Amino acid sequence: EISACLVGSEMCIETALTLYVGLDGVVDRVEVSRSDLPVEFGRVAIQTFQGVKMRPGIKDGQATKSKVKILVEFESQ
Repeated sequence: EISACLVGSEMCIETALTLYVGLDGVVDRVEVSRSDLPVEFGRVAIQTFQGVKMRPGIKDGQATKSKVKILVEFESQ
């Protein structure tokens, strides 16, 4: 989803991202939830989260692949 918002007197764009986290906790893939996000915003979001180290999902005491959905907000400067 993508929406516009207002932070103080600044405009911003919000969108949801899905992060796919591998067994080692590294973000293997990033998906932008909507295709109407401006290309540059999507590129920055993917570059920012691709390869980030997180804690892997845990199931029955074992590391497992997981999917995390987050909301990202881009503010104008």
